[in-house]
Amino acid sequence: MALRLDLAEWQVWSGPGSFFRFTVVFRRLEAELPIRQGGAAAPPTAGMEEPHPHLLPPSRCRTGTTAAARRDSVRKKAEPRAPETWSKFQSSKLISPSDQKIQRQGGLSRRFSKVVSYYGLTTPPYKLDALEPYMSKRTVELHWGKHHQDYVDGLNKQLATSPLYGYTLEDLIKEAYNNGNPLPEYNNAAQVWNHHFFWESMQPEGGGLPEGGVLQQIEKDFGSFTNFREEFIRSALQLLGSGWVWLVLKRNERKLSVVHTRNAISPLAFGDIPIISLDLWEHAYYLEYKDDRLAYITNFMDHLISWDTVTLRMMRAESFVNLGEPTIPEA
Repeated sequence: MALRLDLAEWQVWSGPGSFFRFTVVFRRLEAELPIRQGGAAAPPTAGMEEPHPHLLPPSRCRTGTTAAARRDSVRKKAEPRAPETWSKFQSSKLISPSDQKIQRQGGLSRRFSKVVSYYGLTTPPYKLDALEPYMSKRTVELHWGKHHQDYVDGLNKQLATSPLYGYTLEDLIKEAYNNGNPLPEYNNAAQVWNHHFFWESMQPEGGGLPEGGVLQQIEKDFGSFTNFREEFIRSALQLLGSGWVWLVLKRNERKLSVVHTRNAISPLAFGDIPIISLDLWEHAYYLEYKDDRLAYITNFMDHLISWDTVTLRMMRAESFVNLGEPTIPEA
């Protein structure tokens, strides 16, 4: 018996920060027929049925065509070719014990499929140099291309043998937080989601004042936009070590609030709805700002924050929490 593997890949968007990479592995067990001297195929072995003539193309349904040749024709037309780029994944390690059992049993060609889903690295919604001079291309390349990528790779490696495989990213974070006793998958899962959310919290020529319902909601919950800005900066400076500062919507209180979290902790674990995030790990700002965290935070608020994204997130949040007046305008 011979084993062949065909693989294909798709990326599917399943929510903020939740890109799945679907890899479909087609396993095909094929009977190898002995070859007679002179190149002609041997007759089929006992128990193997001939393909029905109606299944053959008209050009092959003619006198003189051997059963073996007709069978090969049907097989070749039914076999999709595996892309050459996937040859490096063709490994015997992908053969399950059940497939090995079938392989030993013999028989006609049989096909099996297994869908494997992984998280992919999402691209920031702007060019890597679009945030300059407040965040350089070099910083984005290092932060997104190395650190964010490492979290994605680490998570996918863990999920290969994890009982949490198959969860959406948000549900995975909530489950893996484990009521304050994080499971091994939590750190990578939270950092993948946090970074994706962070990239989308910024835009070129951002910052300044929000408009419409977003501004009214901030003024309602903080007294004024100035109060909100000062509280956001103060909370970020109070964080010792690495972590994140967030604007979140509290479900029970039904109001906006500024919070900071240590390391990879996400507000999702507490049931809050994140609206804005700022990465306070050193690799997010050290190349430009060294130890001047205040300048980094201030530039984020004044020049980088994406109020367009905030408006969309507030609209989504209102589908879960009734904020009353003022309402967020429809897009």
